[in-house]
Amino acid sequence: MLPFERDQAMSFGIGIKSFKFFLLKYFHSKTFLKSNGLIFLTNYAFKKVINEIPILKDKSIIISHGINDRFFIYPRTAKPFFYPNDRCKIIYVSKSDPYKHHINVIKAIQLLNEKKYMVELVLIGPKGASALEVEKLLNQIDPTSLFIKNLGAISYEEINCFYKMADIAVFASSCENMPNILLESMASGLALASSNMGPMPEVLGDSASYFNPNNVEEIFTAIESLINSYDRRVELAMQSYLKAKLYSWNVCAENTFDYLNFVFENFKKKNND
Repeated sequence: MLPFERDQAMSFGIGIKSFKFFLLKYFHSKTFLKSNGLIFLTNYAFKKVINEIPILKDKSIIISHGINDRFFIYPRTAKPFFYPNDRCKIIYVSKSDPYKHHINVIKAIQLLNEKKYMVELVLIGPKGASALEVEKLLNQIDPTSLFIKNLGAISYEEINCFYKMADIAVFASSCENMPNILLESMASGLALASSNMGPMPEVLGDSASYFNPNNVEEIFTAIESLINSYDRRVELAMQSYLKAKLYSWNVCAENTFDYLNFVFENFKKKNND
């Protein structure tokens, strides 16, 4: 969605990246206008693009994708924290780009530790445009990786193993279409602290503890509320797990082929007329 969200695209600064998004918007728009049909993953993405190109509305449909079955883990029984050697394990999977707000998440985790919460943040994802800034901050506040572990890129085949070891998932992005990582976290039976921007509220509904990803205090409070409430963690984990069950590749495939057939039949009819 970066080409259609100028404010988010500009988080990379003025340069090659922002110019690339400008070009992508131009070429995407031309392609959309030439198409006989469009498939959007979320209502959020549909509204954003239709707001820019209203003429596309009548030839568009929303079909969400699914989740790989191996990510589904029935929510574990939540345990109380603050045991001397038992930290609350928090996972954030994402490339370190500016709109993913790693810096603010790290500062929120630092604040939690300063408040004597036993938390450990595991960062997983390839290096992005904010990688140097992230590494610099980590070297300042946790040079020995005591409570923040930056594991870098992990293969897709292994990533579900790390979800299994976590207690809470964080998703702090401010610009998405329909993030696989969010769906995988939901399927993994984890309580979620999530950004309140983009399509996240549409996908999660009331099954997350929300925050403004631009605000460190809000991230801190959203995670703190999950740590402090056993019942809330259990409830949100179960709600998000059940919502994840709705995202089926079989349903996605069936709806997609039905729509392709519909578009093709309309194309033939118009050409025959």
